[in-house]
Amino acid sequence: MAASRRIGVLGGTFDPPHEGHLLMAKEALDALGLCEVVFVPVLAPSHKAEATASFEDRLAMVRLLVENQRGMSVSDVEASLGQKSYTAPMLEELGRRLGPQTELHFLIGADSLEQIHQWFRYRDILRLAKVVAFSRPGFRLENPNLSALDRSRIVVVDGLACPASSRLFRDRREGDVPERVARYVEAKGLYAK
Repeated sequence: MAASRRIGVLGGTFDPPHEGHLLMAKEALDALGLCEVVFVPVLAPSHKAEATASFEDRLAMVRLLVENQRGMSVSDVEASLGQKSYTAPMLEELGRRLGPQTELHFLIGADSLEQIHQWFRYRDILRLAKVVAFSRPGFRLENPNLSALDRSRIVVVDGLACPASSRLFRDRREGDVPERVARYVEAKGLYAK
């Protein structure tokens, strides 16, 4: 039976979420003909340092980011999955929640594509969702560590160039963070030096 709903999944730390995340979601909706892009803030990153802001604050900021955006929503699925965040279990649970008529498209940046072969159960990720890798300044849209079969399960979308960075905002309090997210950061005293 063919899938009737094509859903993009954009996971991340979102510490904080920025315009680059919105740009990727908008491009995915248009270029891939998706019904929706679901943003999934991770509870605790498994492959990098802990997030600066709490899960609850990051979830709230992502909700502010996608507010009034066509075809975008936020899921708190990570809150029920354990202490560390791993993509394969998240995709399994999200797939269960969305139902068998859903085809998942896991959206990543070129930086993640370069490392995906090191992720926990990465072949399950490629089985559970179509992986869509978007260009990002300073990173290649390829991974020579993947087999030809693995590479055949990945779609690349070139030409998306957005220098926005969560780290830049945390370090300097400047960057492409929407005003409503910046106001939340200020009100909560997040990322203060």
